[in-house]
This record gives sequence, structure tokens and C-alpha cells, in this order.
Amino acid sequence: MRVKKKRLTFLVFLNAISLGAIALIMTSVLWANSIYKQYEKESIRIEQEHIEAARVQLKNRVDSFVKLLRYRNSSLEDNLKSDLKNRVYELNRLMLELYNKNTQRLTDAQLQALIRNTVRGLRYNKSQGYYFINTVEGDVILSPVSPKYEGLNLYDFQDDVKNFVVREEIEIVQNHGQGFTEGYWKKSSVEQGVFRKITYVQKFIHFDWYMGTSGYVDEVVRQVQNEFLQYATQLRYGDDNEQYIFIHDKGGVQLANGVYSDLVGENLYDLTDANGVKITQRQLSVAFEPPFNGFVSHLWPKHNSDGTTSYFDSFTYVVGVPEWDWVVGSNIDMTQLQIAIEEHKKELSERLQSSITHIVILMLGLLIVGFLAAVYTSKRIRKGISFFAKHIQQSSDNMNVIDHKDVQYREFEGLVTVFNYKTSQINRLLHQDGLTGLYNRRFLDSKLKELLEETAQDQKTLSIVMFDIDYFKAVNDEFGHLIGDCALCEVARCIQSLVRQHDLVGRFGGEEILVILPNTSCKEAYQMAERCRLAVESLSIKGIHYPITVSGGISSSSGALPEDMITEADNKLYQAKENGRNRIVS
Repeated sequence: MRVKKKRLTFLVFLNAISLGAIALIMTSVLWANSIYKQYEKESIRIEQEHIEAARVQLKNRVDSFVKLLRYRNSSLEDNLKSDLKNRVYELNRLMLELYNKNTQRLTDAQLQALIRNTVRGLRYNKSQGYYFINTVEGDVILSPVSPKYEGLNLYDFQDDVKNFVVREEIEIVQNHGQGFTEGYWKKSSVEQGVFRKITYVQKFIHFDWYMGTSGYVDEVVRQVQNEFLQYATQLRYGDDNEQYIFIHDKGGVQLANGVYSDLVGENLYDLTDANGVKITQRQLSVAFEPPFNGFVSHLWPKHNSDGTTSYFDSFTYVVGVPEWDWVVGSNIDMTQLQIAIEEHKKELSERLQSSITHIVILMLGLLIVGFLAAVYTSKRIRKGISFFAKHIQQSSDNMNVIDHKDVQYREFEGLVTVFNYKTSQINRLLHQDGLTGLYNRRFLDSKLKELLEETAQDQKTLSIVMFDIDYFKAVNDEFGHLIGDCALCEVARCIQSLVRQHDLVGRFGGEEILVILPNTSCKEAYQMAERCRLAVESLSIKGIHYPITVSGGISSSSGALPEDMITEADNKLYQAKENGRNRIVS
């Protein structure tokens, strides 16, 4: 049977109505004014934070792309040389194998013909790459793309800038056995200019031959550029995947666009928005003048499904790449950003209004309780207050919530609701990591101590696994802390999803994650840790183009001290790091 709550306000309403109304009005006015000022400050802060977050997001996005682009550009010539060298080494091994297998049964002339005919058909790099063979006197043995030169002596042959390229090749193989040369050649497909070509040659120990292969630097640059253009076309950002990377050249030709693919190949140099702003020209001005990057605001046309065209405020960040005459940029729809800002302001307004309501309710309840205690049933109210205070004290000491059924007076229910809400918030802050949502270190320390005491009594085994993300600092340095935080959260969720229901997973500090495994042997803990390690390695994290891995250390005990287990797990973790990372040590 439900007990009817006692309504204290009915007993003192007539006497307290005047004083209560005056106090309520005065307090409400003061609080309302204070909250309104707070609302104004918070509204400004929210708008500034959203805009700054958009700036940081755009800058990190484009800077990361350009950083990768410049890294590839700085290393492409070394990569070309390495590729040419390795291919000549492979050819040398093939020619030696042909020679050694057939030297007993074929004459030198037959061996030379066998090698020449075998090498003639070898191609690489989509049939663009080939091999040539000359003698150290300059006689052409094999020229697959220009067979007219075979049998001729090209010792005095010159490139298009009068370099004696064959002489240089012979000098290198005679003096060093192998090495690189450079030549400059015109291309039939290009009307003007000469193009740098790198050649690698190596002496063949038989027949006084040397062989080689070569490649144009500009073709490698173009290949890398095409890779980045394709990569940019595939990138999408934002909740609606409407944000993208775009690239255009110095002349205004759109080279890549992740959303507006119909613009690729179009010359947008004279593109003008509804306000008369020359969009592409402004981007070029920012990108190719110091500091060669910056933000641009303009209107951008959007084609609607009904056939109409509307314009939205676009906030764009661009970076110039002078070495390729490129502009790389990304933008965000400020209209959508403004909607998000207004939504946050609305939520803030609702929270502030709710706070005012709670304050008024709390004040009214306290006023009624005070009147009742002073005028009428002081003993009964004193008893009730003592009972209520006792419950609050006990709940505060233990950080537990109060059961509404234990409240004698209806007026105290507002206090209980507020108290329970704040207690729940404190418990969540005390026990939970704000970024990953895992348990925090404080909670882990207390639970580990408690579980070890139970383990010692029950004579069972408890294991812990200390995980650490490999090269996490490098991830933050290369991709930024936003992507680093995202990677940490993904790893945390992955590990959390693989443990048992009664296991505990928490963020121990930085990128370290501790897993507590009650009633678990060292072998079982190792199996679980391996599953987690493999699962993390298979994760695909947005914004990171290589796998994220973890290392782990295991400690098992039936009655050790918490700090001893943590130390042992840490030591095992360090062993895993020293042994190459991406492994578990038990």
C-alpha cells in the first residue's frame, strides 16, 4: 500500500504566502539576470569555439595532405634511382644465370644471341621501361626501342644538350663497375623543352658488355601527382560526407574534387560568386604569396534537387605547392556550421532555463521547510530534517543515491533529485575517463586492490594486461591530436569489445590501457591479449594510412600487491617494445 506523502505547504501557506512571494520574486530576478549574462557569455564562447574548431579541422586536414605530398615529392628521385638500380641487378642475375646454365653447350656467339633475345622482350612499368646492352667500346648490342642502332658504335653519341652520354656510361663501368648517369632528351610528344633522364649501368663480367636501364624524372613526378589526384578524389569528410579536398593548378584548372567531379578539367580561373568575388584568383593570391597558406571566405553555388541554384557561405583553407604549381584546399559550409552553433545555443538556453526552475523549486522548498520548523511542528520537522540529513550524509560518504521512498516530505524530493543527479555525475567523473569512456586509473587502482584481496582469500589467480599503443607520439605529430584521440578511442573500443563481461578495462594513463582479468591464468590472459592485439592491428582508422598496433605486458598472481603487479606488467610491456613492438610478453 502506497503511503500518501504529507504536504507541509498546506499548513503554513496563508502565513508564508506574502514573505515567500517577495523572496521568490527578488531571488528570481537576481538569478534570472545572472543567468542571462551567463547565457550571453556562453553563446559567444560557443560560436568562437565552433569557428576555431572548423579552422583547426580544415588546417589539419589540408596540412596533413600537403605534408604527405611533399614527403613523396622529396623522395621520388631517390625512389626512381633505387628502382632503376634494383632492376639492373635483377637483369644481371638473369644474364649470369643464362650464361652459367648454357656455357658448356653453347658457343659465345650463341650465348650472346640467347641473352640478347631474352632481354629484348623484358618490359616493366606498364611496358614503358626496357633494358639496353652495349660493349665497353661503345658498340650497341641491344636497343629494343631503337633496333636501328644495334651493331653501330655510339661512343660519340650525344644527348640533346651535347653531353657524351655513352662515353660517361663507359667511364663509369670501367672505373667503378656500376653507377648513375644523366641525360637530357626531347620528347616527340612535347614541342618544347628537354627532359632529364636518369640511367643506371652495370658491367657484365663476360663479353666486355655492360647493361642498363633509365627513366624520365618528369614521368615519375607525373605518376606521383596522379596518385595524389586519385587519392584526393576519394577523400570525404564531415557527418554528411559533403566536405572534401580540391586541387587546381596555377592556371585555375580543377585537377581533383572529392564531391564536384564535373568540375575536374574545367578552368575556373574567372569563377565569380554572387558577391563578385573571384574565388579561384583569391585562392591563388593566398596560396602563392607568403606564408603560402591561409583562409578565404566566399559564396559557393549549390545545385538543388529541384533544379534551382542556391549559395552558401564557404570557409576555405588553401595551401600553395609551388614545386608543382598546385593549390590544395578544403572548405566547410558555414551555413551548416551556423545551424550547429544555433542548436548548441538552444541546448544551452534550455539547460539554463532548467537551472532557474530547479533553483526556484529548491528555494521554495527550503522556505516552506523553514517556516514549518519555526512556527508549527518543530519537533516533527527537526526529526524529519535529522532523518533526511542522515541519509544525505550516508549517501555523500558512500557516494550513493537516495531512494525517493525514504523521503517523508514531498518538498524534499526536489533536493533528492538534484542530489542524486549530482552524485551520479560525480561518480561518473570519479570512475570514467572523459575521452575514451573507459574506467579511469583511480577506479582501476581501487578495484585491483579489492580483487587481489578476494583472490588471496579464494586462492585463485588474477591476471592483468598492460597495453600501450605503438608509436603513438608519431601518430600525434604526423596527423594531429584530433586524429590521435580518435585512434586512442578506436583502440579502446576494440579492446573493450573483446573482453568478458566481468573483466575491467580502463585507461591507465596517456595511451596505456589496463585490462583486469579475475579468475584468469597467465595462459588465458595471453590468449585474450593476442586476440586484442590482432584485432587492433586490423583496425582501419580514418585519417591514418597505416595500421595502428599495440604492445602488451602480462602479470599474473594469487596474492601480490597491486603495485608489484603493475610494475611486472610494465616491465613485460617494455620487453615487448624492445623486442620490436606489436607483440605480447607474458
